[in-house]
Amino acid sequence: MKMSSESPYGDSYEWPKDLFEEMHDMGIASFFVYTFSYIVDAARKSKEDGKGFTGSILVDEESNDNYDSVPPPKNVLTSRHLHRAFTPAEIKTLVADNLEELGKYYSEFKSQKRVDKLFRTLDGFSALAFVEGERAITLEEFDDEFQQQELVYGIMKDDVNKRIVLIFRGTENKLAFWSNWLTNAFIFKTKPKIPEMLEGKFDGVRIHKGFYNYIFNETVNDNDGEGKTKFNQILDDIIPLLKAHPDHKLYVTGHSLGGALSTLASFYLASSTDPAIPKPVSCINFAAPRVGNNEYFAATQYLEKTKQLRMLRGVNKNDTITAIPTVGYRHVGFQVTLYDESCGEVKEPIIQYPKPDMPFSTWSHMAWNNSALGNFNLGYDHGDYRERVNDVKEFLETKNLNQMYADPEIVGYTLD
Repeated sequence: MKMSSESPYGDSYEWPKDLFEEMHDMGIASFFVYTFSYIVDAARKSKEDGKGFTGSILVDEESNDNYDSVPPPKNVLTSRHLHRAFTPAEIKTLVADNLEELGKYYSEFKSQKRVDKLFRTLDGFSALAFVEGERAITLEEFDDEFQQQELVYGIMKDDVNKRIVLIFRGTENKLAFWSNWLTNAFIFKTKPKIPEMLEGKFDGVRIHKGFYNYIFNETVNDNDGEGKTKFNQILDDIIPLLKAHPDHKLYVTGHSLGGALSTLASFYLASSTDPAIPKPVSCINFAAPRVGNNEYFAATQYLEKTKQLRMLRGVNKNDTITAIPTVGYRHVGFQVTLYDESCGEVKEPIIQYPKPDMPFSTWSHMAWNNSALGNFNLGYDHGDYRERVNDVKEFLETKNLNQMYADPEIVGYTLD
């Protein structure tokens, strides 16, 4: 039976009992979206090569349509929507039935070690779903139709923990190299549209132009109509789910570029006045670079203080990606710095929050730890986030994000 933590948000929602639970679950979601991208792309290529995926799982029991010889997601064909929501067990069956075909296109599926790891992840989800109901956890949406020009995201419904989870895929060199890296490199700041809730309070907000455009540029699909943005499209997907499940909370996550996009999207979702979006919105991400200026930092902290937003970033010590861009940018939310042997020793994570009245010595120490020079290394510390979280499970189980937000000694303010 899951223990609940006392909520400072005045709701009856059964929040996760500790920080490990939130970071662990969002870590699985953030990294699984990469793997699912390969499954979808291999299905697309297999169909183009005249074969296509096979297996009983491709039979839609409701409509009695048989999708043998075609991939399961519609976005391989004509639409970005899945034919139906897929449970973890169904995804496992899909992979098992088509493992040889998957291996033709992606070496990840030729490695028994990697396949076993994927199956263990899916089995863990399925065990929960079996307890709560056979379709308690489902991947509801996955949009990679125009990944050469647009961001990629998925949406998961989790009836076990009562969450709707918006997941942004990170930088993907195999599938969308130019689109992703041009977005990362476009570091000039832009004046964004200020959410109605923040108008007149934080009009000096400036945001990384590449990340902002990726979310708020018009979609490239001519059928979407003039003026429809990627953010509008995301809202079209999540609002019906939230209305259908009013007892669920909204989580946003991602890794790397996905971390940056989740940071920015959660800012706008938390600022929304749509009553279907439950507050606070929770953003738990990994390896996120900075996305905005000092005024953006102040606006984000305002949303945290007024109970609209919970924000936490997992950061590997010596992950250079998390230290950029630099001049004129600020990190937001709680930061959990994770260590391993590459840092000289495995030690307890350091949890920091940029308090408004932070002493200069503490501020300068945080600034150095988050600087490009302070994180410069010749290794590769942009991965292994899930492993590092698992390594410090006992420590993270002693921490609770709600309790940290409710402690003025930690955040420097009292929740309004």
